[in-house]
Amino acid sequence: MMPSFNFSSDANKPIAPLIWVEDRNGTGLPYSKGLMASSIMATGLPPQRAYELASSIERELRAEGNLTVCAETLRSTAVDVLRRSEGLSIADRYEAWRRAKRSPRPIVLLVGGATGVGKSTAASRLAARLDLAGVVQTDAVREVMRSLVSFADTPSIHRSSFDSGGDIVAGFLEQSHIVAGSVASLVHRTVVERRDLIVEGVHIIPGMLSEPRLAAARDKAVLVQVLLTLRDRSVHESHFLNRLENEHGRNPSRYLDHLEDIRKLDRHLVEMANLHGVQVIEASSLDETVQRVIEVVVGEVIAASDAPLIA
Repeated sequence: MMPSFNFSSDANKPIAPLIWVEDRNGTGLPYSKGLMASSIMATGLPPQRAYELASSIERELRAEGNLTVCAETLRSTAVDVLRRSEGLSIADRYEAWRRAKRSPRPIVLLVGGATGVGKSTAASRLAARLDLAGVVQTDAVREVMRSLVSFADTPSIHRSSFDSGGDIVAGFLEQSHIVAGSVASLVHRTVVERRDLIVEGVHIIPGMLSEPRLAAARDKAVLVQVLLTLRDRSVHESHFLNRLENEHGRNPSRYLDHLEDIRKLDRHLVEMANLHGVQVIEASSLDETVQRVIEVVVGEVIAASDAPLIA
């Protein structure tokens, strides 16, 4: 039985005692609305609603007089609250996510899309909502490769696709296939170490999951790929205009000068995604984009929970 402590800066103002959650070994930690809300957000619910539900779960435990509960009691209480408040689908998603976080299978999310569609912003939000610790940009991978190989050996990674002097799509694909090899190595190592990861960038191209190391990783991890796109040219342009006003260290005007090339890449990536069965997600609304990606990830988690784990 864990002690019931009262902490208050005002001795005359009592506060509710802590609720302790014990694991199978009898080790306990105080119930955290923040951690519970984080798990609930993985169902796709927005942060404010998730926190409200985490508070409801706490109130229910107190109403039942439970100040020391086992993890299973907390789980069943959370599921009951979610089922009554949000419906069976959300409750099932919550349980699926809890199983995934306890599973030896790491979650690796690959987020692709043309320049300026909002990959970095979405990836950062997804890392927080899904409680995935790391986000790696393929541009950073390319920079490391540039420092290791000479221009003479691999000229395509030392220059922008816009500067290739030839077909923009061909130049982009040449560079992406080279970078994809290093991304595959990164993912392979992450899976071996059983760590969660998000990799985002223009070099995450549809079809790359057929790369042997990535194909092998699918037996040991929940490996999810999505492609973000912007159908509306004016929305795409507005992203670069926003960069022009708010970012330093990059030259967004250069992207505006090549907007038609970027739009061409966007269309080509969508065609590739449709060919390879990669989920294409409209990125004009950040909240809707994040929720849709979460739905895809949780769906893959549920599917993977029924598949045998190959060591």
